[in-house]
Amino acid sequence: MSQSPFFGAVPRENIRTVVLLAIVYSLVFDVFYGGASLLARYVPWRVHVDFAFEARIPFVPEAAFIYLSVLPMIAMAPFVLRDLQSYSAMVWALILETLVGFVGFMLLPVEPSALDQTLSAPESPAYAFANWLNLEGNYLPSLHVAFAVTAMLAYWNRARGFGKSVLFVWTSAIVGSTLLIHQHYVLDVLTGALLAWVCLRYVKVRAQRRAEIVAAA
Repeated sequence: MSQSPFFGAVPRENIRTVVLLAIVYSLVFDVFYGGASLLARYVPWRVHVDFAFEARIPFVPEAAFIYLSVLPMIAMAPFVLRDLQSYSAMVWALILETLVGFVGFMLLPVEPSALDQTLSAPESPAYAFANWLNLEGNYLPSLHVAFAVTAMLAYWNRARGFGKSVLFVWTSAIVGSTLLIHQHYVLDVLTGALLAWVCLRYVKVRAQRRAEIVAAA
């Protein structure tokens, strides 16, 4: 039995639900991610999560192009996950990650390293946009990493051998770019990747249980 193509048109009967879920995700992200950046400045404590060796990580502003590629990676979800169950699982995982991230940003507001506080922003539209997108104070966990890993895991079974390699390399490059443009620290990256795995698994297990209950009924 042949595997369906990796990319395809969104089934017409799914378009309304796909658009609705995308709007819900966008609203949750704007409110909680943006709200965390505004509210964290009123939290009276800060934590340091950078390790000493991270000061030796080079600053590569050009990596912002890779950093921003997470946007099309997420946007292609409805064209890869053409069944509503898979697409919904990914979107609800992203929403759950955003909510958990909000709690993390509030409880553990990160103080940037001494090096990062002295970095001057280059005249690069890509880096400027990436820096703006990341806002201020939203470090631990890295939602950028969480979203990229979630997309990779969600798309994994839809890809064949070479496609899996592309997904892995693409995701790894995005993860690495967060460090090269000094938008995140290693601990942010690790917690972001773990958050992605836990949230997507949790959503899928809940969906499977609901389906079993409906089938039994």
